[in-house]
Amino acid sequence: TFHALDGEMMMIDGIVYQMRTDGLAHRVDCESTSPFAVIGSFETPETFEITGCDGFEALEATLEAKIVDPNRPWMMRIDGRFTRAKARSMPVQVKPYPSLGEVAEHQAVYDLPPCDGTLVGFRFPKYLQANDVAGYHLHVIDDERRHGGHLLDVAIERATVRIESVRRFDVTLPDDHAFREA
Repeated sequence: TFHALDGEMMMIDGIVYQMRTDGLAHRVDCESTSPFAVIGSFETPETFEITGCDGFEALEATLEAKIVDPNRPWMMRIDGRFTRAKARSMPVQVKPYPSLGEVAEHQAVYDLPPCDGTLVGFRFPKYLQANDVAGYHLHVIDDERRHGGHLLDVAIERATVRIESVRRFDVTLPDDHAFREA
């Protein structure tokens, strides 16, 4: 996300996008800040094709069948034709910041038009819940880089999937007064 929980973040092909509650993808400038981001790059991904995958749970099951080590985090990129994609984004917040649960009550949920696009994200095992949400966390963006958000549901006509386990990750913590007093 971005400062003050202002939308969803997605980095793809080295470019960072911000998807706000209008469902539009905005290219981010170098001045934007983020309190939290998970970023990875592929070294030796497994690649496979999928067709006719209807629903987020079906996508999870398809990916789970390829995950050989469920105790590692996994990253994925899925490029294809989406006949349905439902996404969400969080509205910008002001101090005193509410809890994520309270913010989620006011999230914007929207449907992307059928499109060619990309899903990127991660799967974290339960024991790493303190670092990220356990399970699948995917973001969607269309090929024109105009619409996107946090993926809630999807129907995939056809797609190429790249997945790779994460063998190592680094956490960088802030070094400022606000963090020390949080």
